[in-house]
Amino acid sequence: MKSKPRICVTCGTTYEYCPKCTKDADKPVWMVAFHTEECRKVYNIIAKYNTGDVTKEDAKKELADAVTHKTKFTKPIQDKVNEIMKEEQPKAKTKKIVTEN
Repeated sequence: MKSKPRICVTCGTTYEYCPKCTKDADKPVWMVAFHTEECRKVYNIIAKYNTGDVTKEDAKKELADAVTHKTKFTKPIQDKVNEIMKEEQPKAKTKKIVTEN
């Protein structure tokens, strides 16, 4: 059976994987959707963050451990990575000034 070209859902890389072929029998099943372990981990971290299963802080820690910065992600994935990794700016305290007429 011939390998079917696939596109990684996390980074958009085209790769070949055939879950029914003997040449790919020793490869993990997750290769149906992802071409590397890094892409799989990043996708799963984002999915857990989106569903509220992990906090932004926990997702940030997990991404810091999972991302090697060699992979260029698709725009939706990169946007979500940026959202998670963005440092929150402390809100400036405002004072209400009351004037009497």
